[in-house]
This record gives sequence, structure tokens and C-alpha cells, in this order.
Amino acid sequence: MSGSALVHVSDVCKRYRSQEVLTGVSFQVARGECVVLCGPSGSGKSTLLRCINGLEDWNSGEVTVDGVDIAANAHRRGHIGQLVGMVFQDFNLFPHLTVLDNVALGPRVLLKEPSTKASAIGHELLERVGLSGHTHKYPHELSGGQQQRVAIARALAMRPKVMLFDEPTSALDPEMVKEVLDVMRELAASGMTMICVTHEMGFARNVADRVVFLTDGCVCETGQPSDFFSCPTTPQAVKFLSHVLAR
Repeated sequence: MSGSALVHVSDVCKRYRSQEVLTGVSFQVARGECVVLCGPSGSGKSTLLRCINGLEDWNSGEVTVDGVDIAANAHRRGHIGQLVGMVFQDFNLFPHLTVLDNVALGPRVLLKEPSTKASAIGHELLERVGLSGHTHKYPHELSGGQQQRVAIARALAMRPKVMLFDEPTSALDPEMVKEVLDVMRELAASGMTMICVTHEMGFARNVADRVVFLTDGCVCETGQPSDFFSCPTTPQAVKFLSHVLAR
């Protein structure tokens, strides 16, 4: 990894009753690095993202972002939002608010920014994701791809140190996937630290700095995309890639 580590996940274990979802997961993410988490369904990828964002408790281990203990600060959502932005599979936009108000809400309410400044932030970010002409529309007036781009702008409005993406294209029609991936590519190129759960292997191969492969709640393999895709070192990774690349 280049640069100093921003995200530290150390020996994290998570259980739901008798089921162990994460088993001693450890990895680091450097500042400016784009890491793709991949693996079969049920391997713990989304749960791990929710732990990093403080939305899930875990049983043991430690998660820090920029030196801040996430477990100890999980109740401070405004503070966590300035550290970690998250984009979910579903867009989770407020249906009664305009696109601009959805984006400006976090800075105005959580960061206590004046309304004029919060709106200016919203306009700037909506232009960045290619939606400057849609500020006064409501979510139901947008396509799925447009709604997901609004969700990305909303997360960015809190000026987070790291962005988490949990299968951001899985709910989209195929023709809308590219517009969301293009925004993610631009973020990665700008130096945003990113952790992405995705089955878009083209994105992982061409944009990610590193791939972390999970199976059965464990980090099974990690490496640069060129190595991971050309010569995976574990049977689990070989089986996974033979399945996803054959689609």
C-alpha cells in the first residue's frame, strides 16, 4: 500500500446467534486506495461494510478510521458521517425531498452548515455526478441510475474520509450501470479512499488498486487485480472467478 493507512480492521468477529458471519477479519486501506471486496454471496462483505460504518455491532476486534475508534463513536452519526460515507444497494432517498434537499440535508442538519452553504455544496456535488439539471426534481421522477448518483452525492456532502459502496449497481437495469460506475471511476481517479463490494469484475480489474477476497467470513486472499484475476492462489478464489467470469 502507498501512503499511510486510513482504515484499520483488526481481527473483527461478528456472530448472529450461533452463526459466525465474520471470523477474525483483518486488513488495512491506505489513503487514496480503492479496494474491492469480492466473494460469494453470504461471505460477510456487506456486514463488514456496515461494521466499518458503525451500523453493525461486532463481538470482538477493532475498526478505526483515521485513528477514530468506530465502535466507541457509533452513536455520533454526524461524526461518523464525516469519516465514512456509504452508498447502499437501495438508494434510500427521502421521497418527500427534492434532489437538492436530499443532498444538502446532511450538511445542514448534522454539520450545522447555513442553508445557503449547504445548498451550494449540494449544487456542486450534483454537477459533479452529472445531475445539475435535476436539482428540483423528486426521487420518483428520476431513473434508478440517477437516484444512485444522488445517493453518492449525498454521501459526499458530508466530506467523508472514505467512501463505502455496497453493491451500488445491483438494483439497476443494465443500461444504467455504466453511469454509476463512471462516477465511481472519477472518484477513484480523484484520490478518494474507497471500499467497494461489487460483482462488477471489470471495475475491479481496471479501477481497484487491490482486491480482498472473502469467503465464509474470512479474508481468503488479497492482492493486486492483475495477480488476482490472472493467477488466484486459493481454490475458493479459482471457483469464484470461474463462476463470475463465465457470466
